[in-house]
Amino acid sequence: MAELKITIPDNKTKRVLDAIKAVHPIPVKEDPENIGETIPEYTDAAWAKFVVINFLKSQVARAEMMSARDAINVSDIELT
Repeated sequence: MAELKITIPDNKTKRVLDAIKAVHPIPVKEDPENIGETIPEYTDAAWAKFVVINFLKSQVARAEMMSARDAINVSDIELT
């Protein structure tokens, strides 16, 4: 299996994570220890990984749909 590694300088990590959370807010769930309160479903790092993985999957799907669309040829179908 291929491995993709992204290195973010320590002094930029907070900025990158804050940007990801601003565009893709971390979902929350009820805090079992404090009824009525919520807690994040993911840590910042786990959420960033989830977002990046979903982005890559969506790009593969998008490219494959574009390729499939381009492979369809209806110019030889005669309709009147």
